[in-house]
Amino acid sequence: MVANNVDTIREQILDAIECHFKTQAQGDPAPDPYTITWSLVDRVDLSDLSHGKAYTIAILEGGEAVTPGVSTLEGVTTKTLGVTCEWHSMLEAKQRPATEANRILGEIIRRMLEDETYGGLAIWIQETGNEAIIDNQNDRQIEGSVSFNVLYRHSRQDPRAVII
Repeated sequence: MVANNVDTIREQILDAIECHFKTQAQGDPAPDPYTITWSLVDRVDLSDLSHGKAYTIAILEGGEAVTPGVSTLEGVTTKTLGVTCEWHSMLEAKQRPATEANRILGEIIRRMLEDETYGGLAIWIQETGNEAIIDNQNDRQIEGSVSFNVLYRHSRQDPRAVII
C-alpha cells in the first residue's frame, strides 16, 4: 500500500501517537475512564513549557534500528523505532508524589498500548522501561518518562509506503 502523503511511515507513527495523547480526555471512556487530560502535548522537550500546567507530555523520537536478517526480504524494510514519552506534572497540596507518579505512568502505558498498530502503521509496540523523578515526598512538581519500541515495516524503495 502506498502512502497518500509525503510523510514517512516513521513520521506518520509519531504524528498518530501525538494525536492519540491530545485526544485523551479525563472521564473517557466509560466504564474505565482516564484520570488525566493533558494540558500540553508536543514533540519537543517541554521542560521550559510545562511550568504551571497540571499535566504535560512530550512524544520524543529516539534511535531507529533496521532488523537484521529480515530487513530486505522481498523489498521490505523492518525497523524498530525508539519512542520516549516524557511527562511533567504539578501536584496539589493533598496529592502524594509517588502515588501520582505511578498513576501517570500507568495512564501513559495504557494509552500508548491502546492501539498497538496505530491504524495499521505499526506491527506492535512494546514498553522498554519507565522512571519517575521525585526529589522528596513534599515535591509539588514531578516528572518522568516511559520508553517504547515501535516495530514497523515499509517498502525498501519508499519509506512512505507501509507494508503490513
